Formats: sequence, structure tokens, C-alpha cells
Amino acid sequence: MLRDHLIKRLFSLVLTLSVSLNAFAQVKFEFQNGSTTANWPFQPLGAEMAFGPALPSGGLYAWTWEIKTNGFWPGTSPSFGVAAVPLQSTDRHILGYAPGEWGYLGSSGNKVYNSTPTPWGGPVSAIGDKIRIVMDRQTGNIYFYVKRTTDAIFTLAGGGAAYTISAPGAGKDIRPVVAIYSYRGCSVEFTEGEDYGSTSFSSHDFTQLTLPPAGPNTWNGSSWTHGTPPGNSDDVIIQSGSNFPGSFSA
Repeated sequence: MLRDHLIKRLFSLVLTLSVSLNAFAQVKFEFQNGSTTANWPFQPLGAEMAFGPALPSGGLYAWTWEIKTNGFWPGTSPSFGVAAVPLQSTDRHILGYAPGEWGYLGSSGNKVYNSTPTPWGGPVSAIGDKIRIVMDRQTGNIYFYVKRTTDAIFTLAGGGAAYTISAPGAGKDIRPVVAIYSYRGCSVEFTEGEDYGSTSFSSHDFTQLTLPPAGPNTWNGSSWTHGTPPGNSDDVIIQSGSNFPGSFSA
């Protein structure tokens, strides 16, 4: 059985498939307070983290956070991303400044891992700014997309995967995390959350794939892509560890 991911967005797609669907994990995208919104009051001692749900291995997940209030401490930055939980460090810190954390700094657009910031994308710090994260728990790839209030669409930061992470250690989960050092009060909301579950295709996976004419169509031997990178509004990506049997047309 080949294990694949199918992402669909805003256009007609016709597939003739021999397909077996595994049950979706049905992840509910909310913070541990049971709400889609997390609030940070005045905090003089350092950054605090708000955690989302555990993301089971093997699945494909996407979620969007929107900044609702932005009273960050001057000179600090909100950080968005994922972490292996329980955290390795219990000290107050911005996400990415301890092992087992993969962050995106909202003030600069830098990604940060093991306390090392790297230029990657644009800022996400104003009220109404959004960041969309796509997490593939099979490949370990994480993608960040930014949509500021001045932008019409989400843009893939860095042009590809920001990180490829390995499975967490025993007893740990991968969870979405927002870290904020709050001065005048801050809040962030899950505005979207999608669990694509896992999809398994049997031999002779599909006989026909019909797509609109727009967008490049590429095959690199292990994945076929139509349109822009994963998570944008008009793309389809089908991935596998080996070439697909059968044939397709597009």
C-alpha cells in the first residue's frame, strides 16, 4: 500500500481512484484552555506559551493563527510554530530558543531553531496579521505562510519547508505553540484548523486526474505537484515514497 497525502483547494478536481481511506484523527484545533483564543495578560517575568492539540504521527495538518491584540513587550516578538511536549526547558523563553522547538519570529520573519534565528519570511505582528502552518507528520516538513492585513493572499515564507523534524522522543507529542512576552495584553486566535488524516492508495492508484489548465505540473519521481507549494489556495500535491503505478493525465 502506498501512503499518500492529497491537498485540495478552490478548484474542481476529478480523480478515478482505487482508494482506501483511513479514519481521520479528527484533531480539534483549540488551545489547552478549551477555546480557539488564547490571551496573555501583563507578564513581567518572561514569555508564556499557549499549546494547541497533539498532532498524531502520519497525518497532515494545517492551521491558521490571527493576532487579535498585540501588546508585546518592546523589543520582543511573538513566536509561532511547534514543539515536542513536554518541553525540554521549563524556563520562560520565546519558542525556538530551546531544543525540541521550531519557531517563526513574528517581529522579523526569522525562523529560529536551537536559539539560532535565520532570515526566512515577513513579519506577523500587527492586529489582523495571520500565519498559516502546514505540518506533515509523515515527512516531518513544516511550512509557514504569511498574510498581513495589507496582503490579498497567503505567501509561502522561504519558498519551501522551513524545517524537517524527526519524531519526538518517547512520551512526547508534537503540538502547535504560540509564545508571547506580554506587556499591555495580547491575544491570538485559531481561525482555521484542518486535519487531512491519512490516505492509502492501492496498486493502480488512479487512472485519470483532471485539473484546470493554470499552474505548472511537475513530477520529481516521488511527488506530483500542480500549482503553487503546499497550502496555497490553488494547489494539489500527491506524494509517495515511490513512483505511482497506473497513469494520470492533467
